[in-house]
Amino acid sequence: MDQKDRSPAAVGADQVKPIGVFAGLSAQAMDHCASRAGQRQLRKGEAIFHQGDRPARFHALHSGWVRVMQTGRNGELSVIRFVGPGELFGSFAIFTGDGYPADATAIMDSVELSWSEADLRQLIDRHPEIAINLVTLAAGRLAELQERMREISTQHAEQRIANTLLRLARKGGQRSADGGIDILLPLLRKDIAAMSATTLHTASRVLSAWRRRGLISGAAGRLSILRPPALERIAEGA
Repeated sequence: MDQKDRSPAAVGADQVKPIGVFAGLSAQAMDHCASRAGQRQLRKGEAIFHQGDRPARFHALHSGWVRVMQTGRNGELSVIRFVGPGELFGSFAIFTGDGYPADATAIMDSVELSWSEADLRQLIDRHPEIAINLVTLAAGRLAELQERMREISTQHAEQRIANTLLRLARKGGQRSADGGIDILLPLLRKDIAAMSATTLHTASRVLSAWRRRGLISGAAGRLSILRPPALERIAEGA
């Protein structure tokens, strides 16, 4: 599945430029990176790769949203992260020699860009800035993971849920005219529960209470934070 359905259409430098791993490259270098990219149209619900599959491509998202979910040894599912435009996903696995650590699924119609391992290594040799950017991105991912672990070990459920919503708002939010934030990616309550390390029952109860208090609104997978400062106070434990 990881290899097929890649469009032969040329990938433009304008598609590659927003991807953080190519930050700081010259226009000529950007053209070179684009010339080696494959492009794939993804339908909503389509699997991009599965946990345990051998990594064959270096993945980045051009448009849309992707959910990355991991299955534990006991069969429990955990949402690891949501991937938005310009972000890498499943890409560091290509350097470890292990299988993909999670499943990746498009949660809306999306466009993925990718590079073969051989092409990526050639690009790194020719443009060393890519390697520096990779280290920077990996460090940022590790810092985010450490912060989430701190929240799980030190915060109660309401704080964790508030922090999850604020994190998603920073990642995929848009300011509304009334000062709120509309979260643009389609979210399920079970996604929020998994990312907050709490139960679906607890997440549903907290979200319903916040909706009654006028802190959030939304339906059919779309959620808006109506009073961001109030949610920030909850996240801080105030």
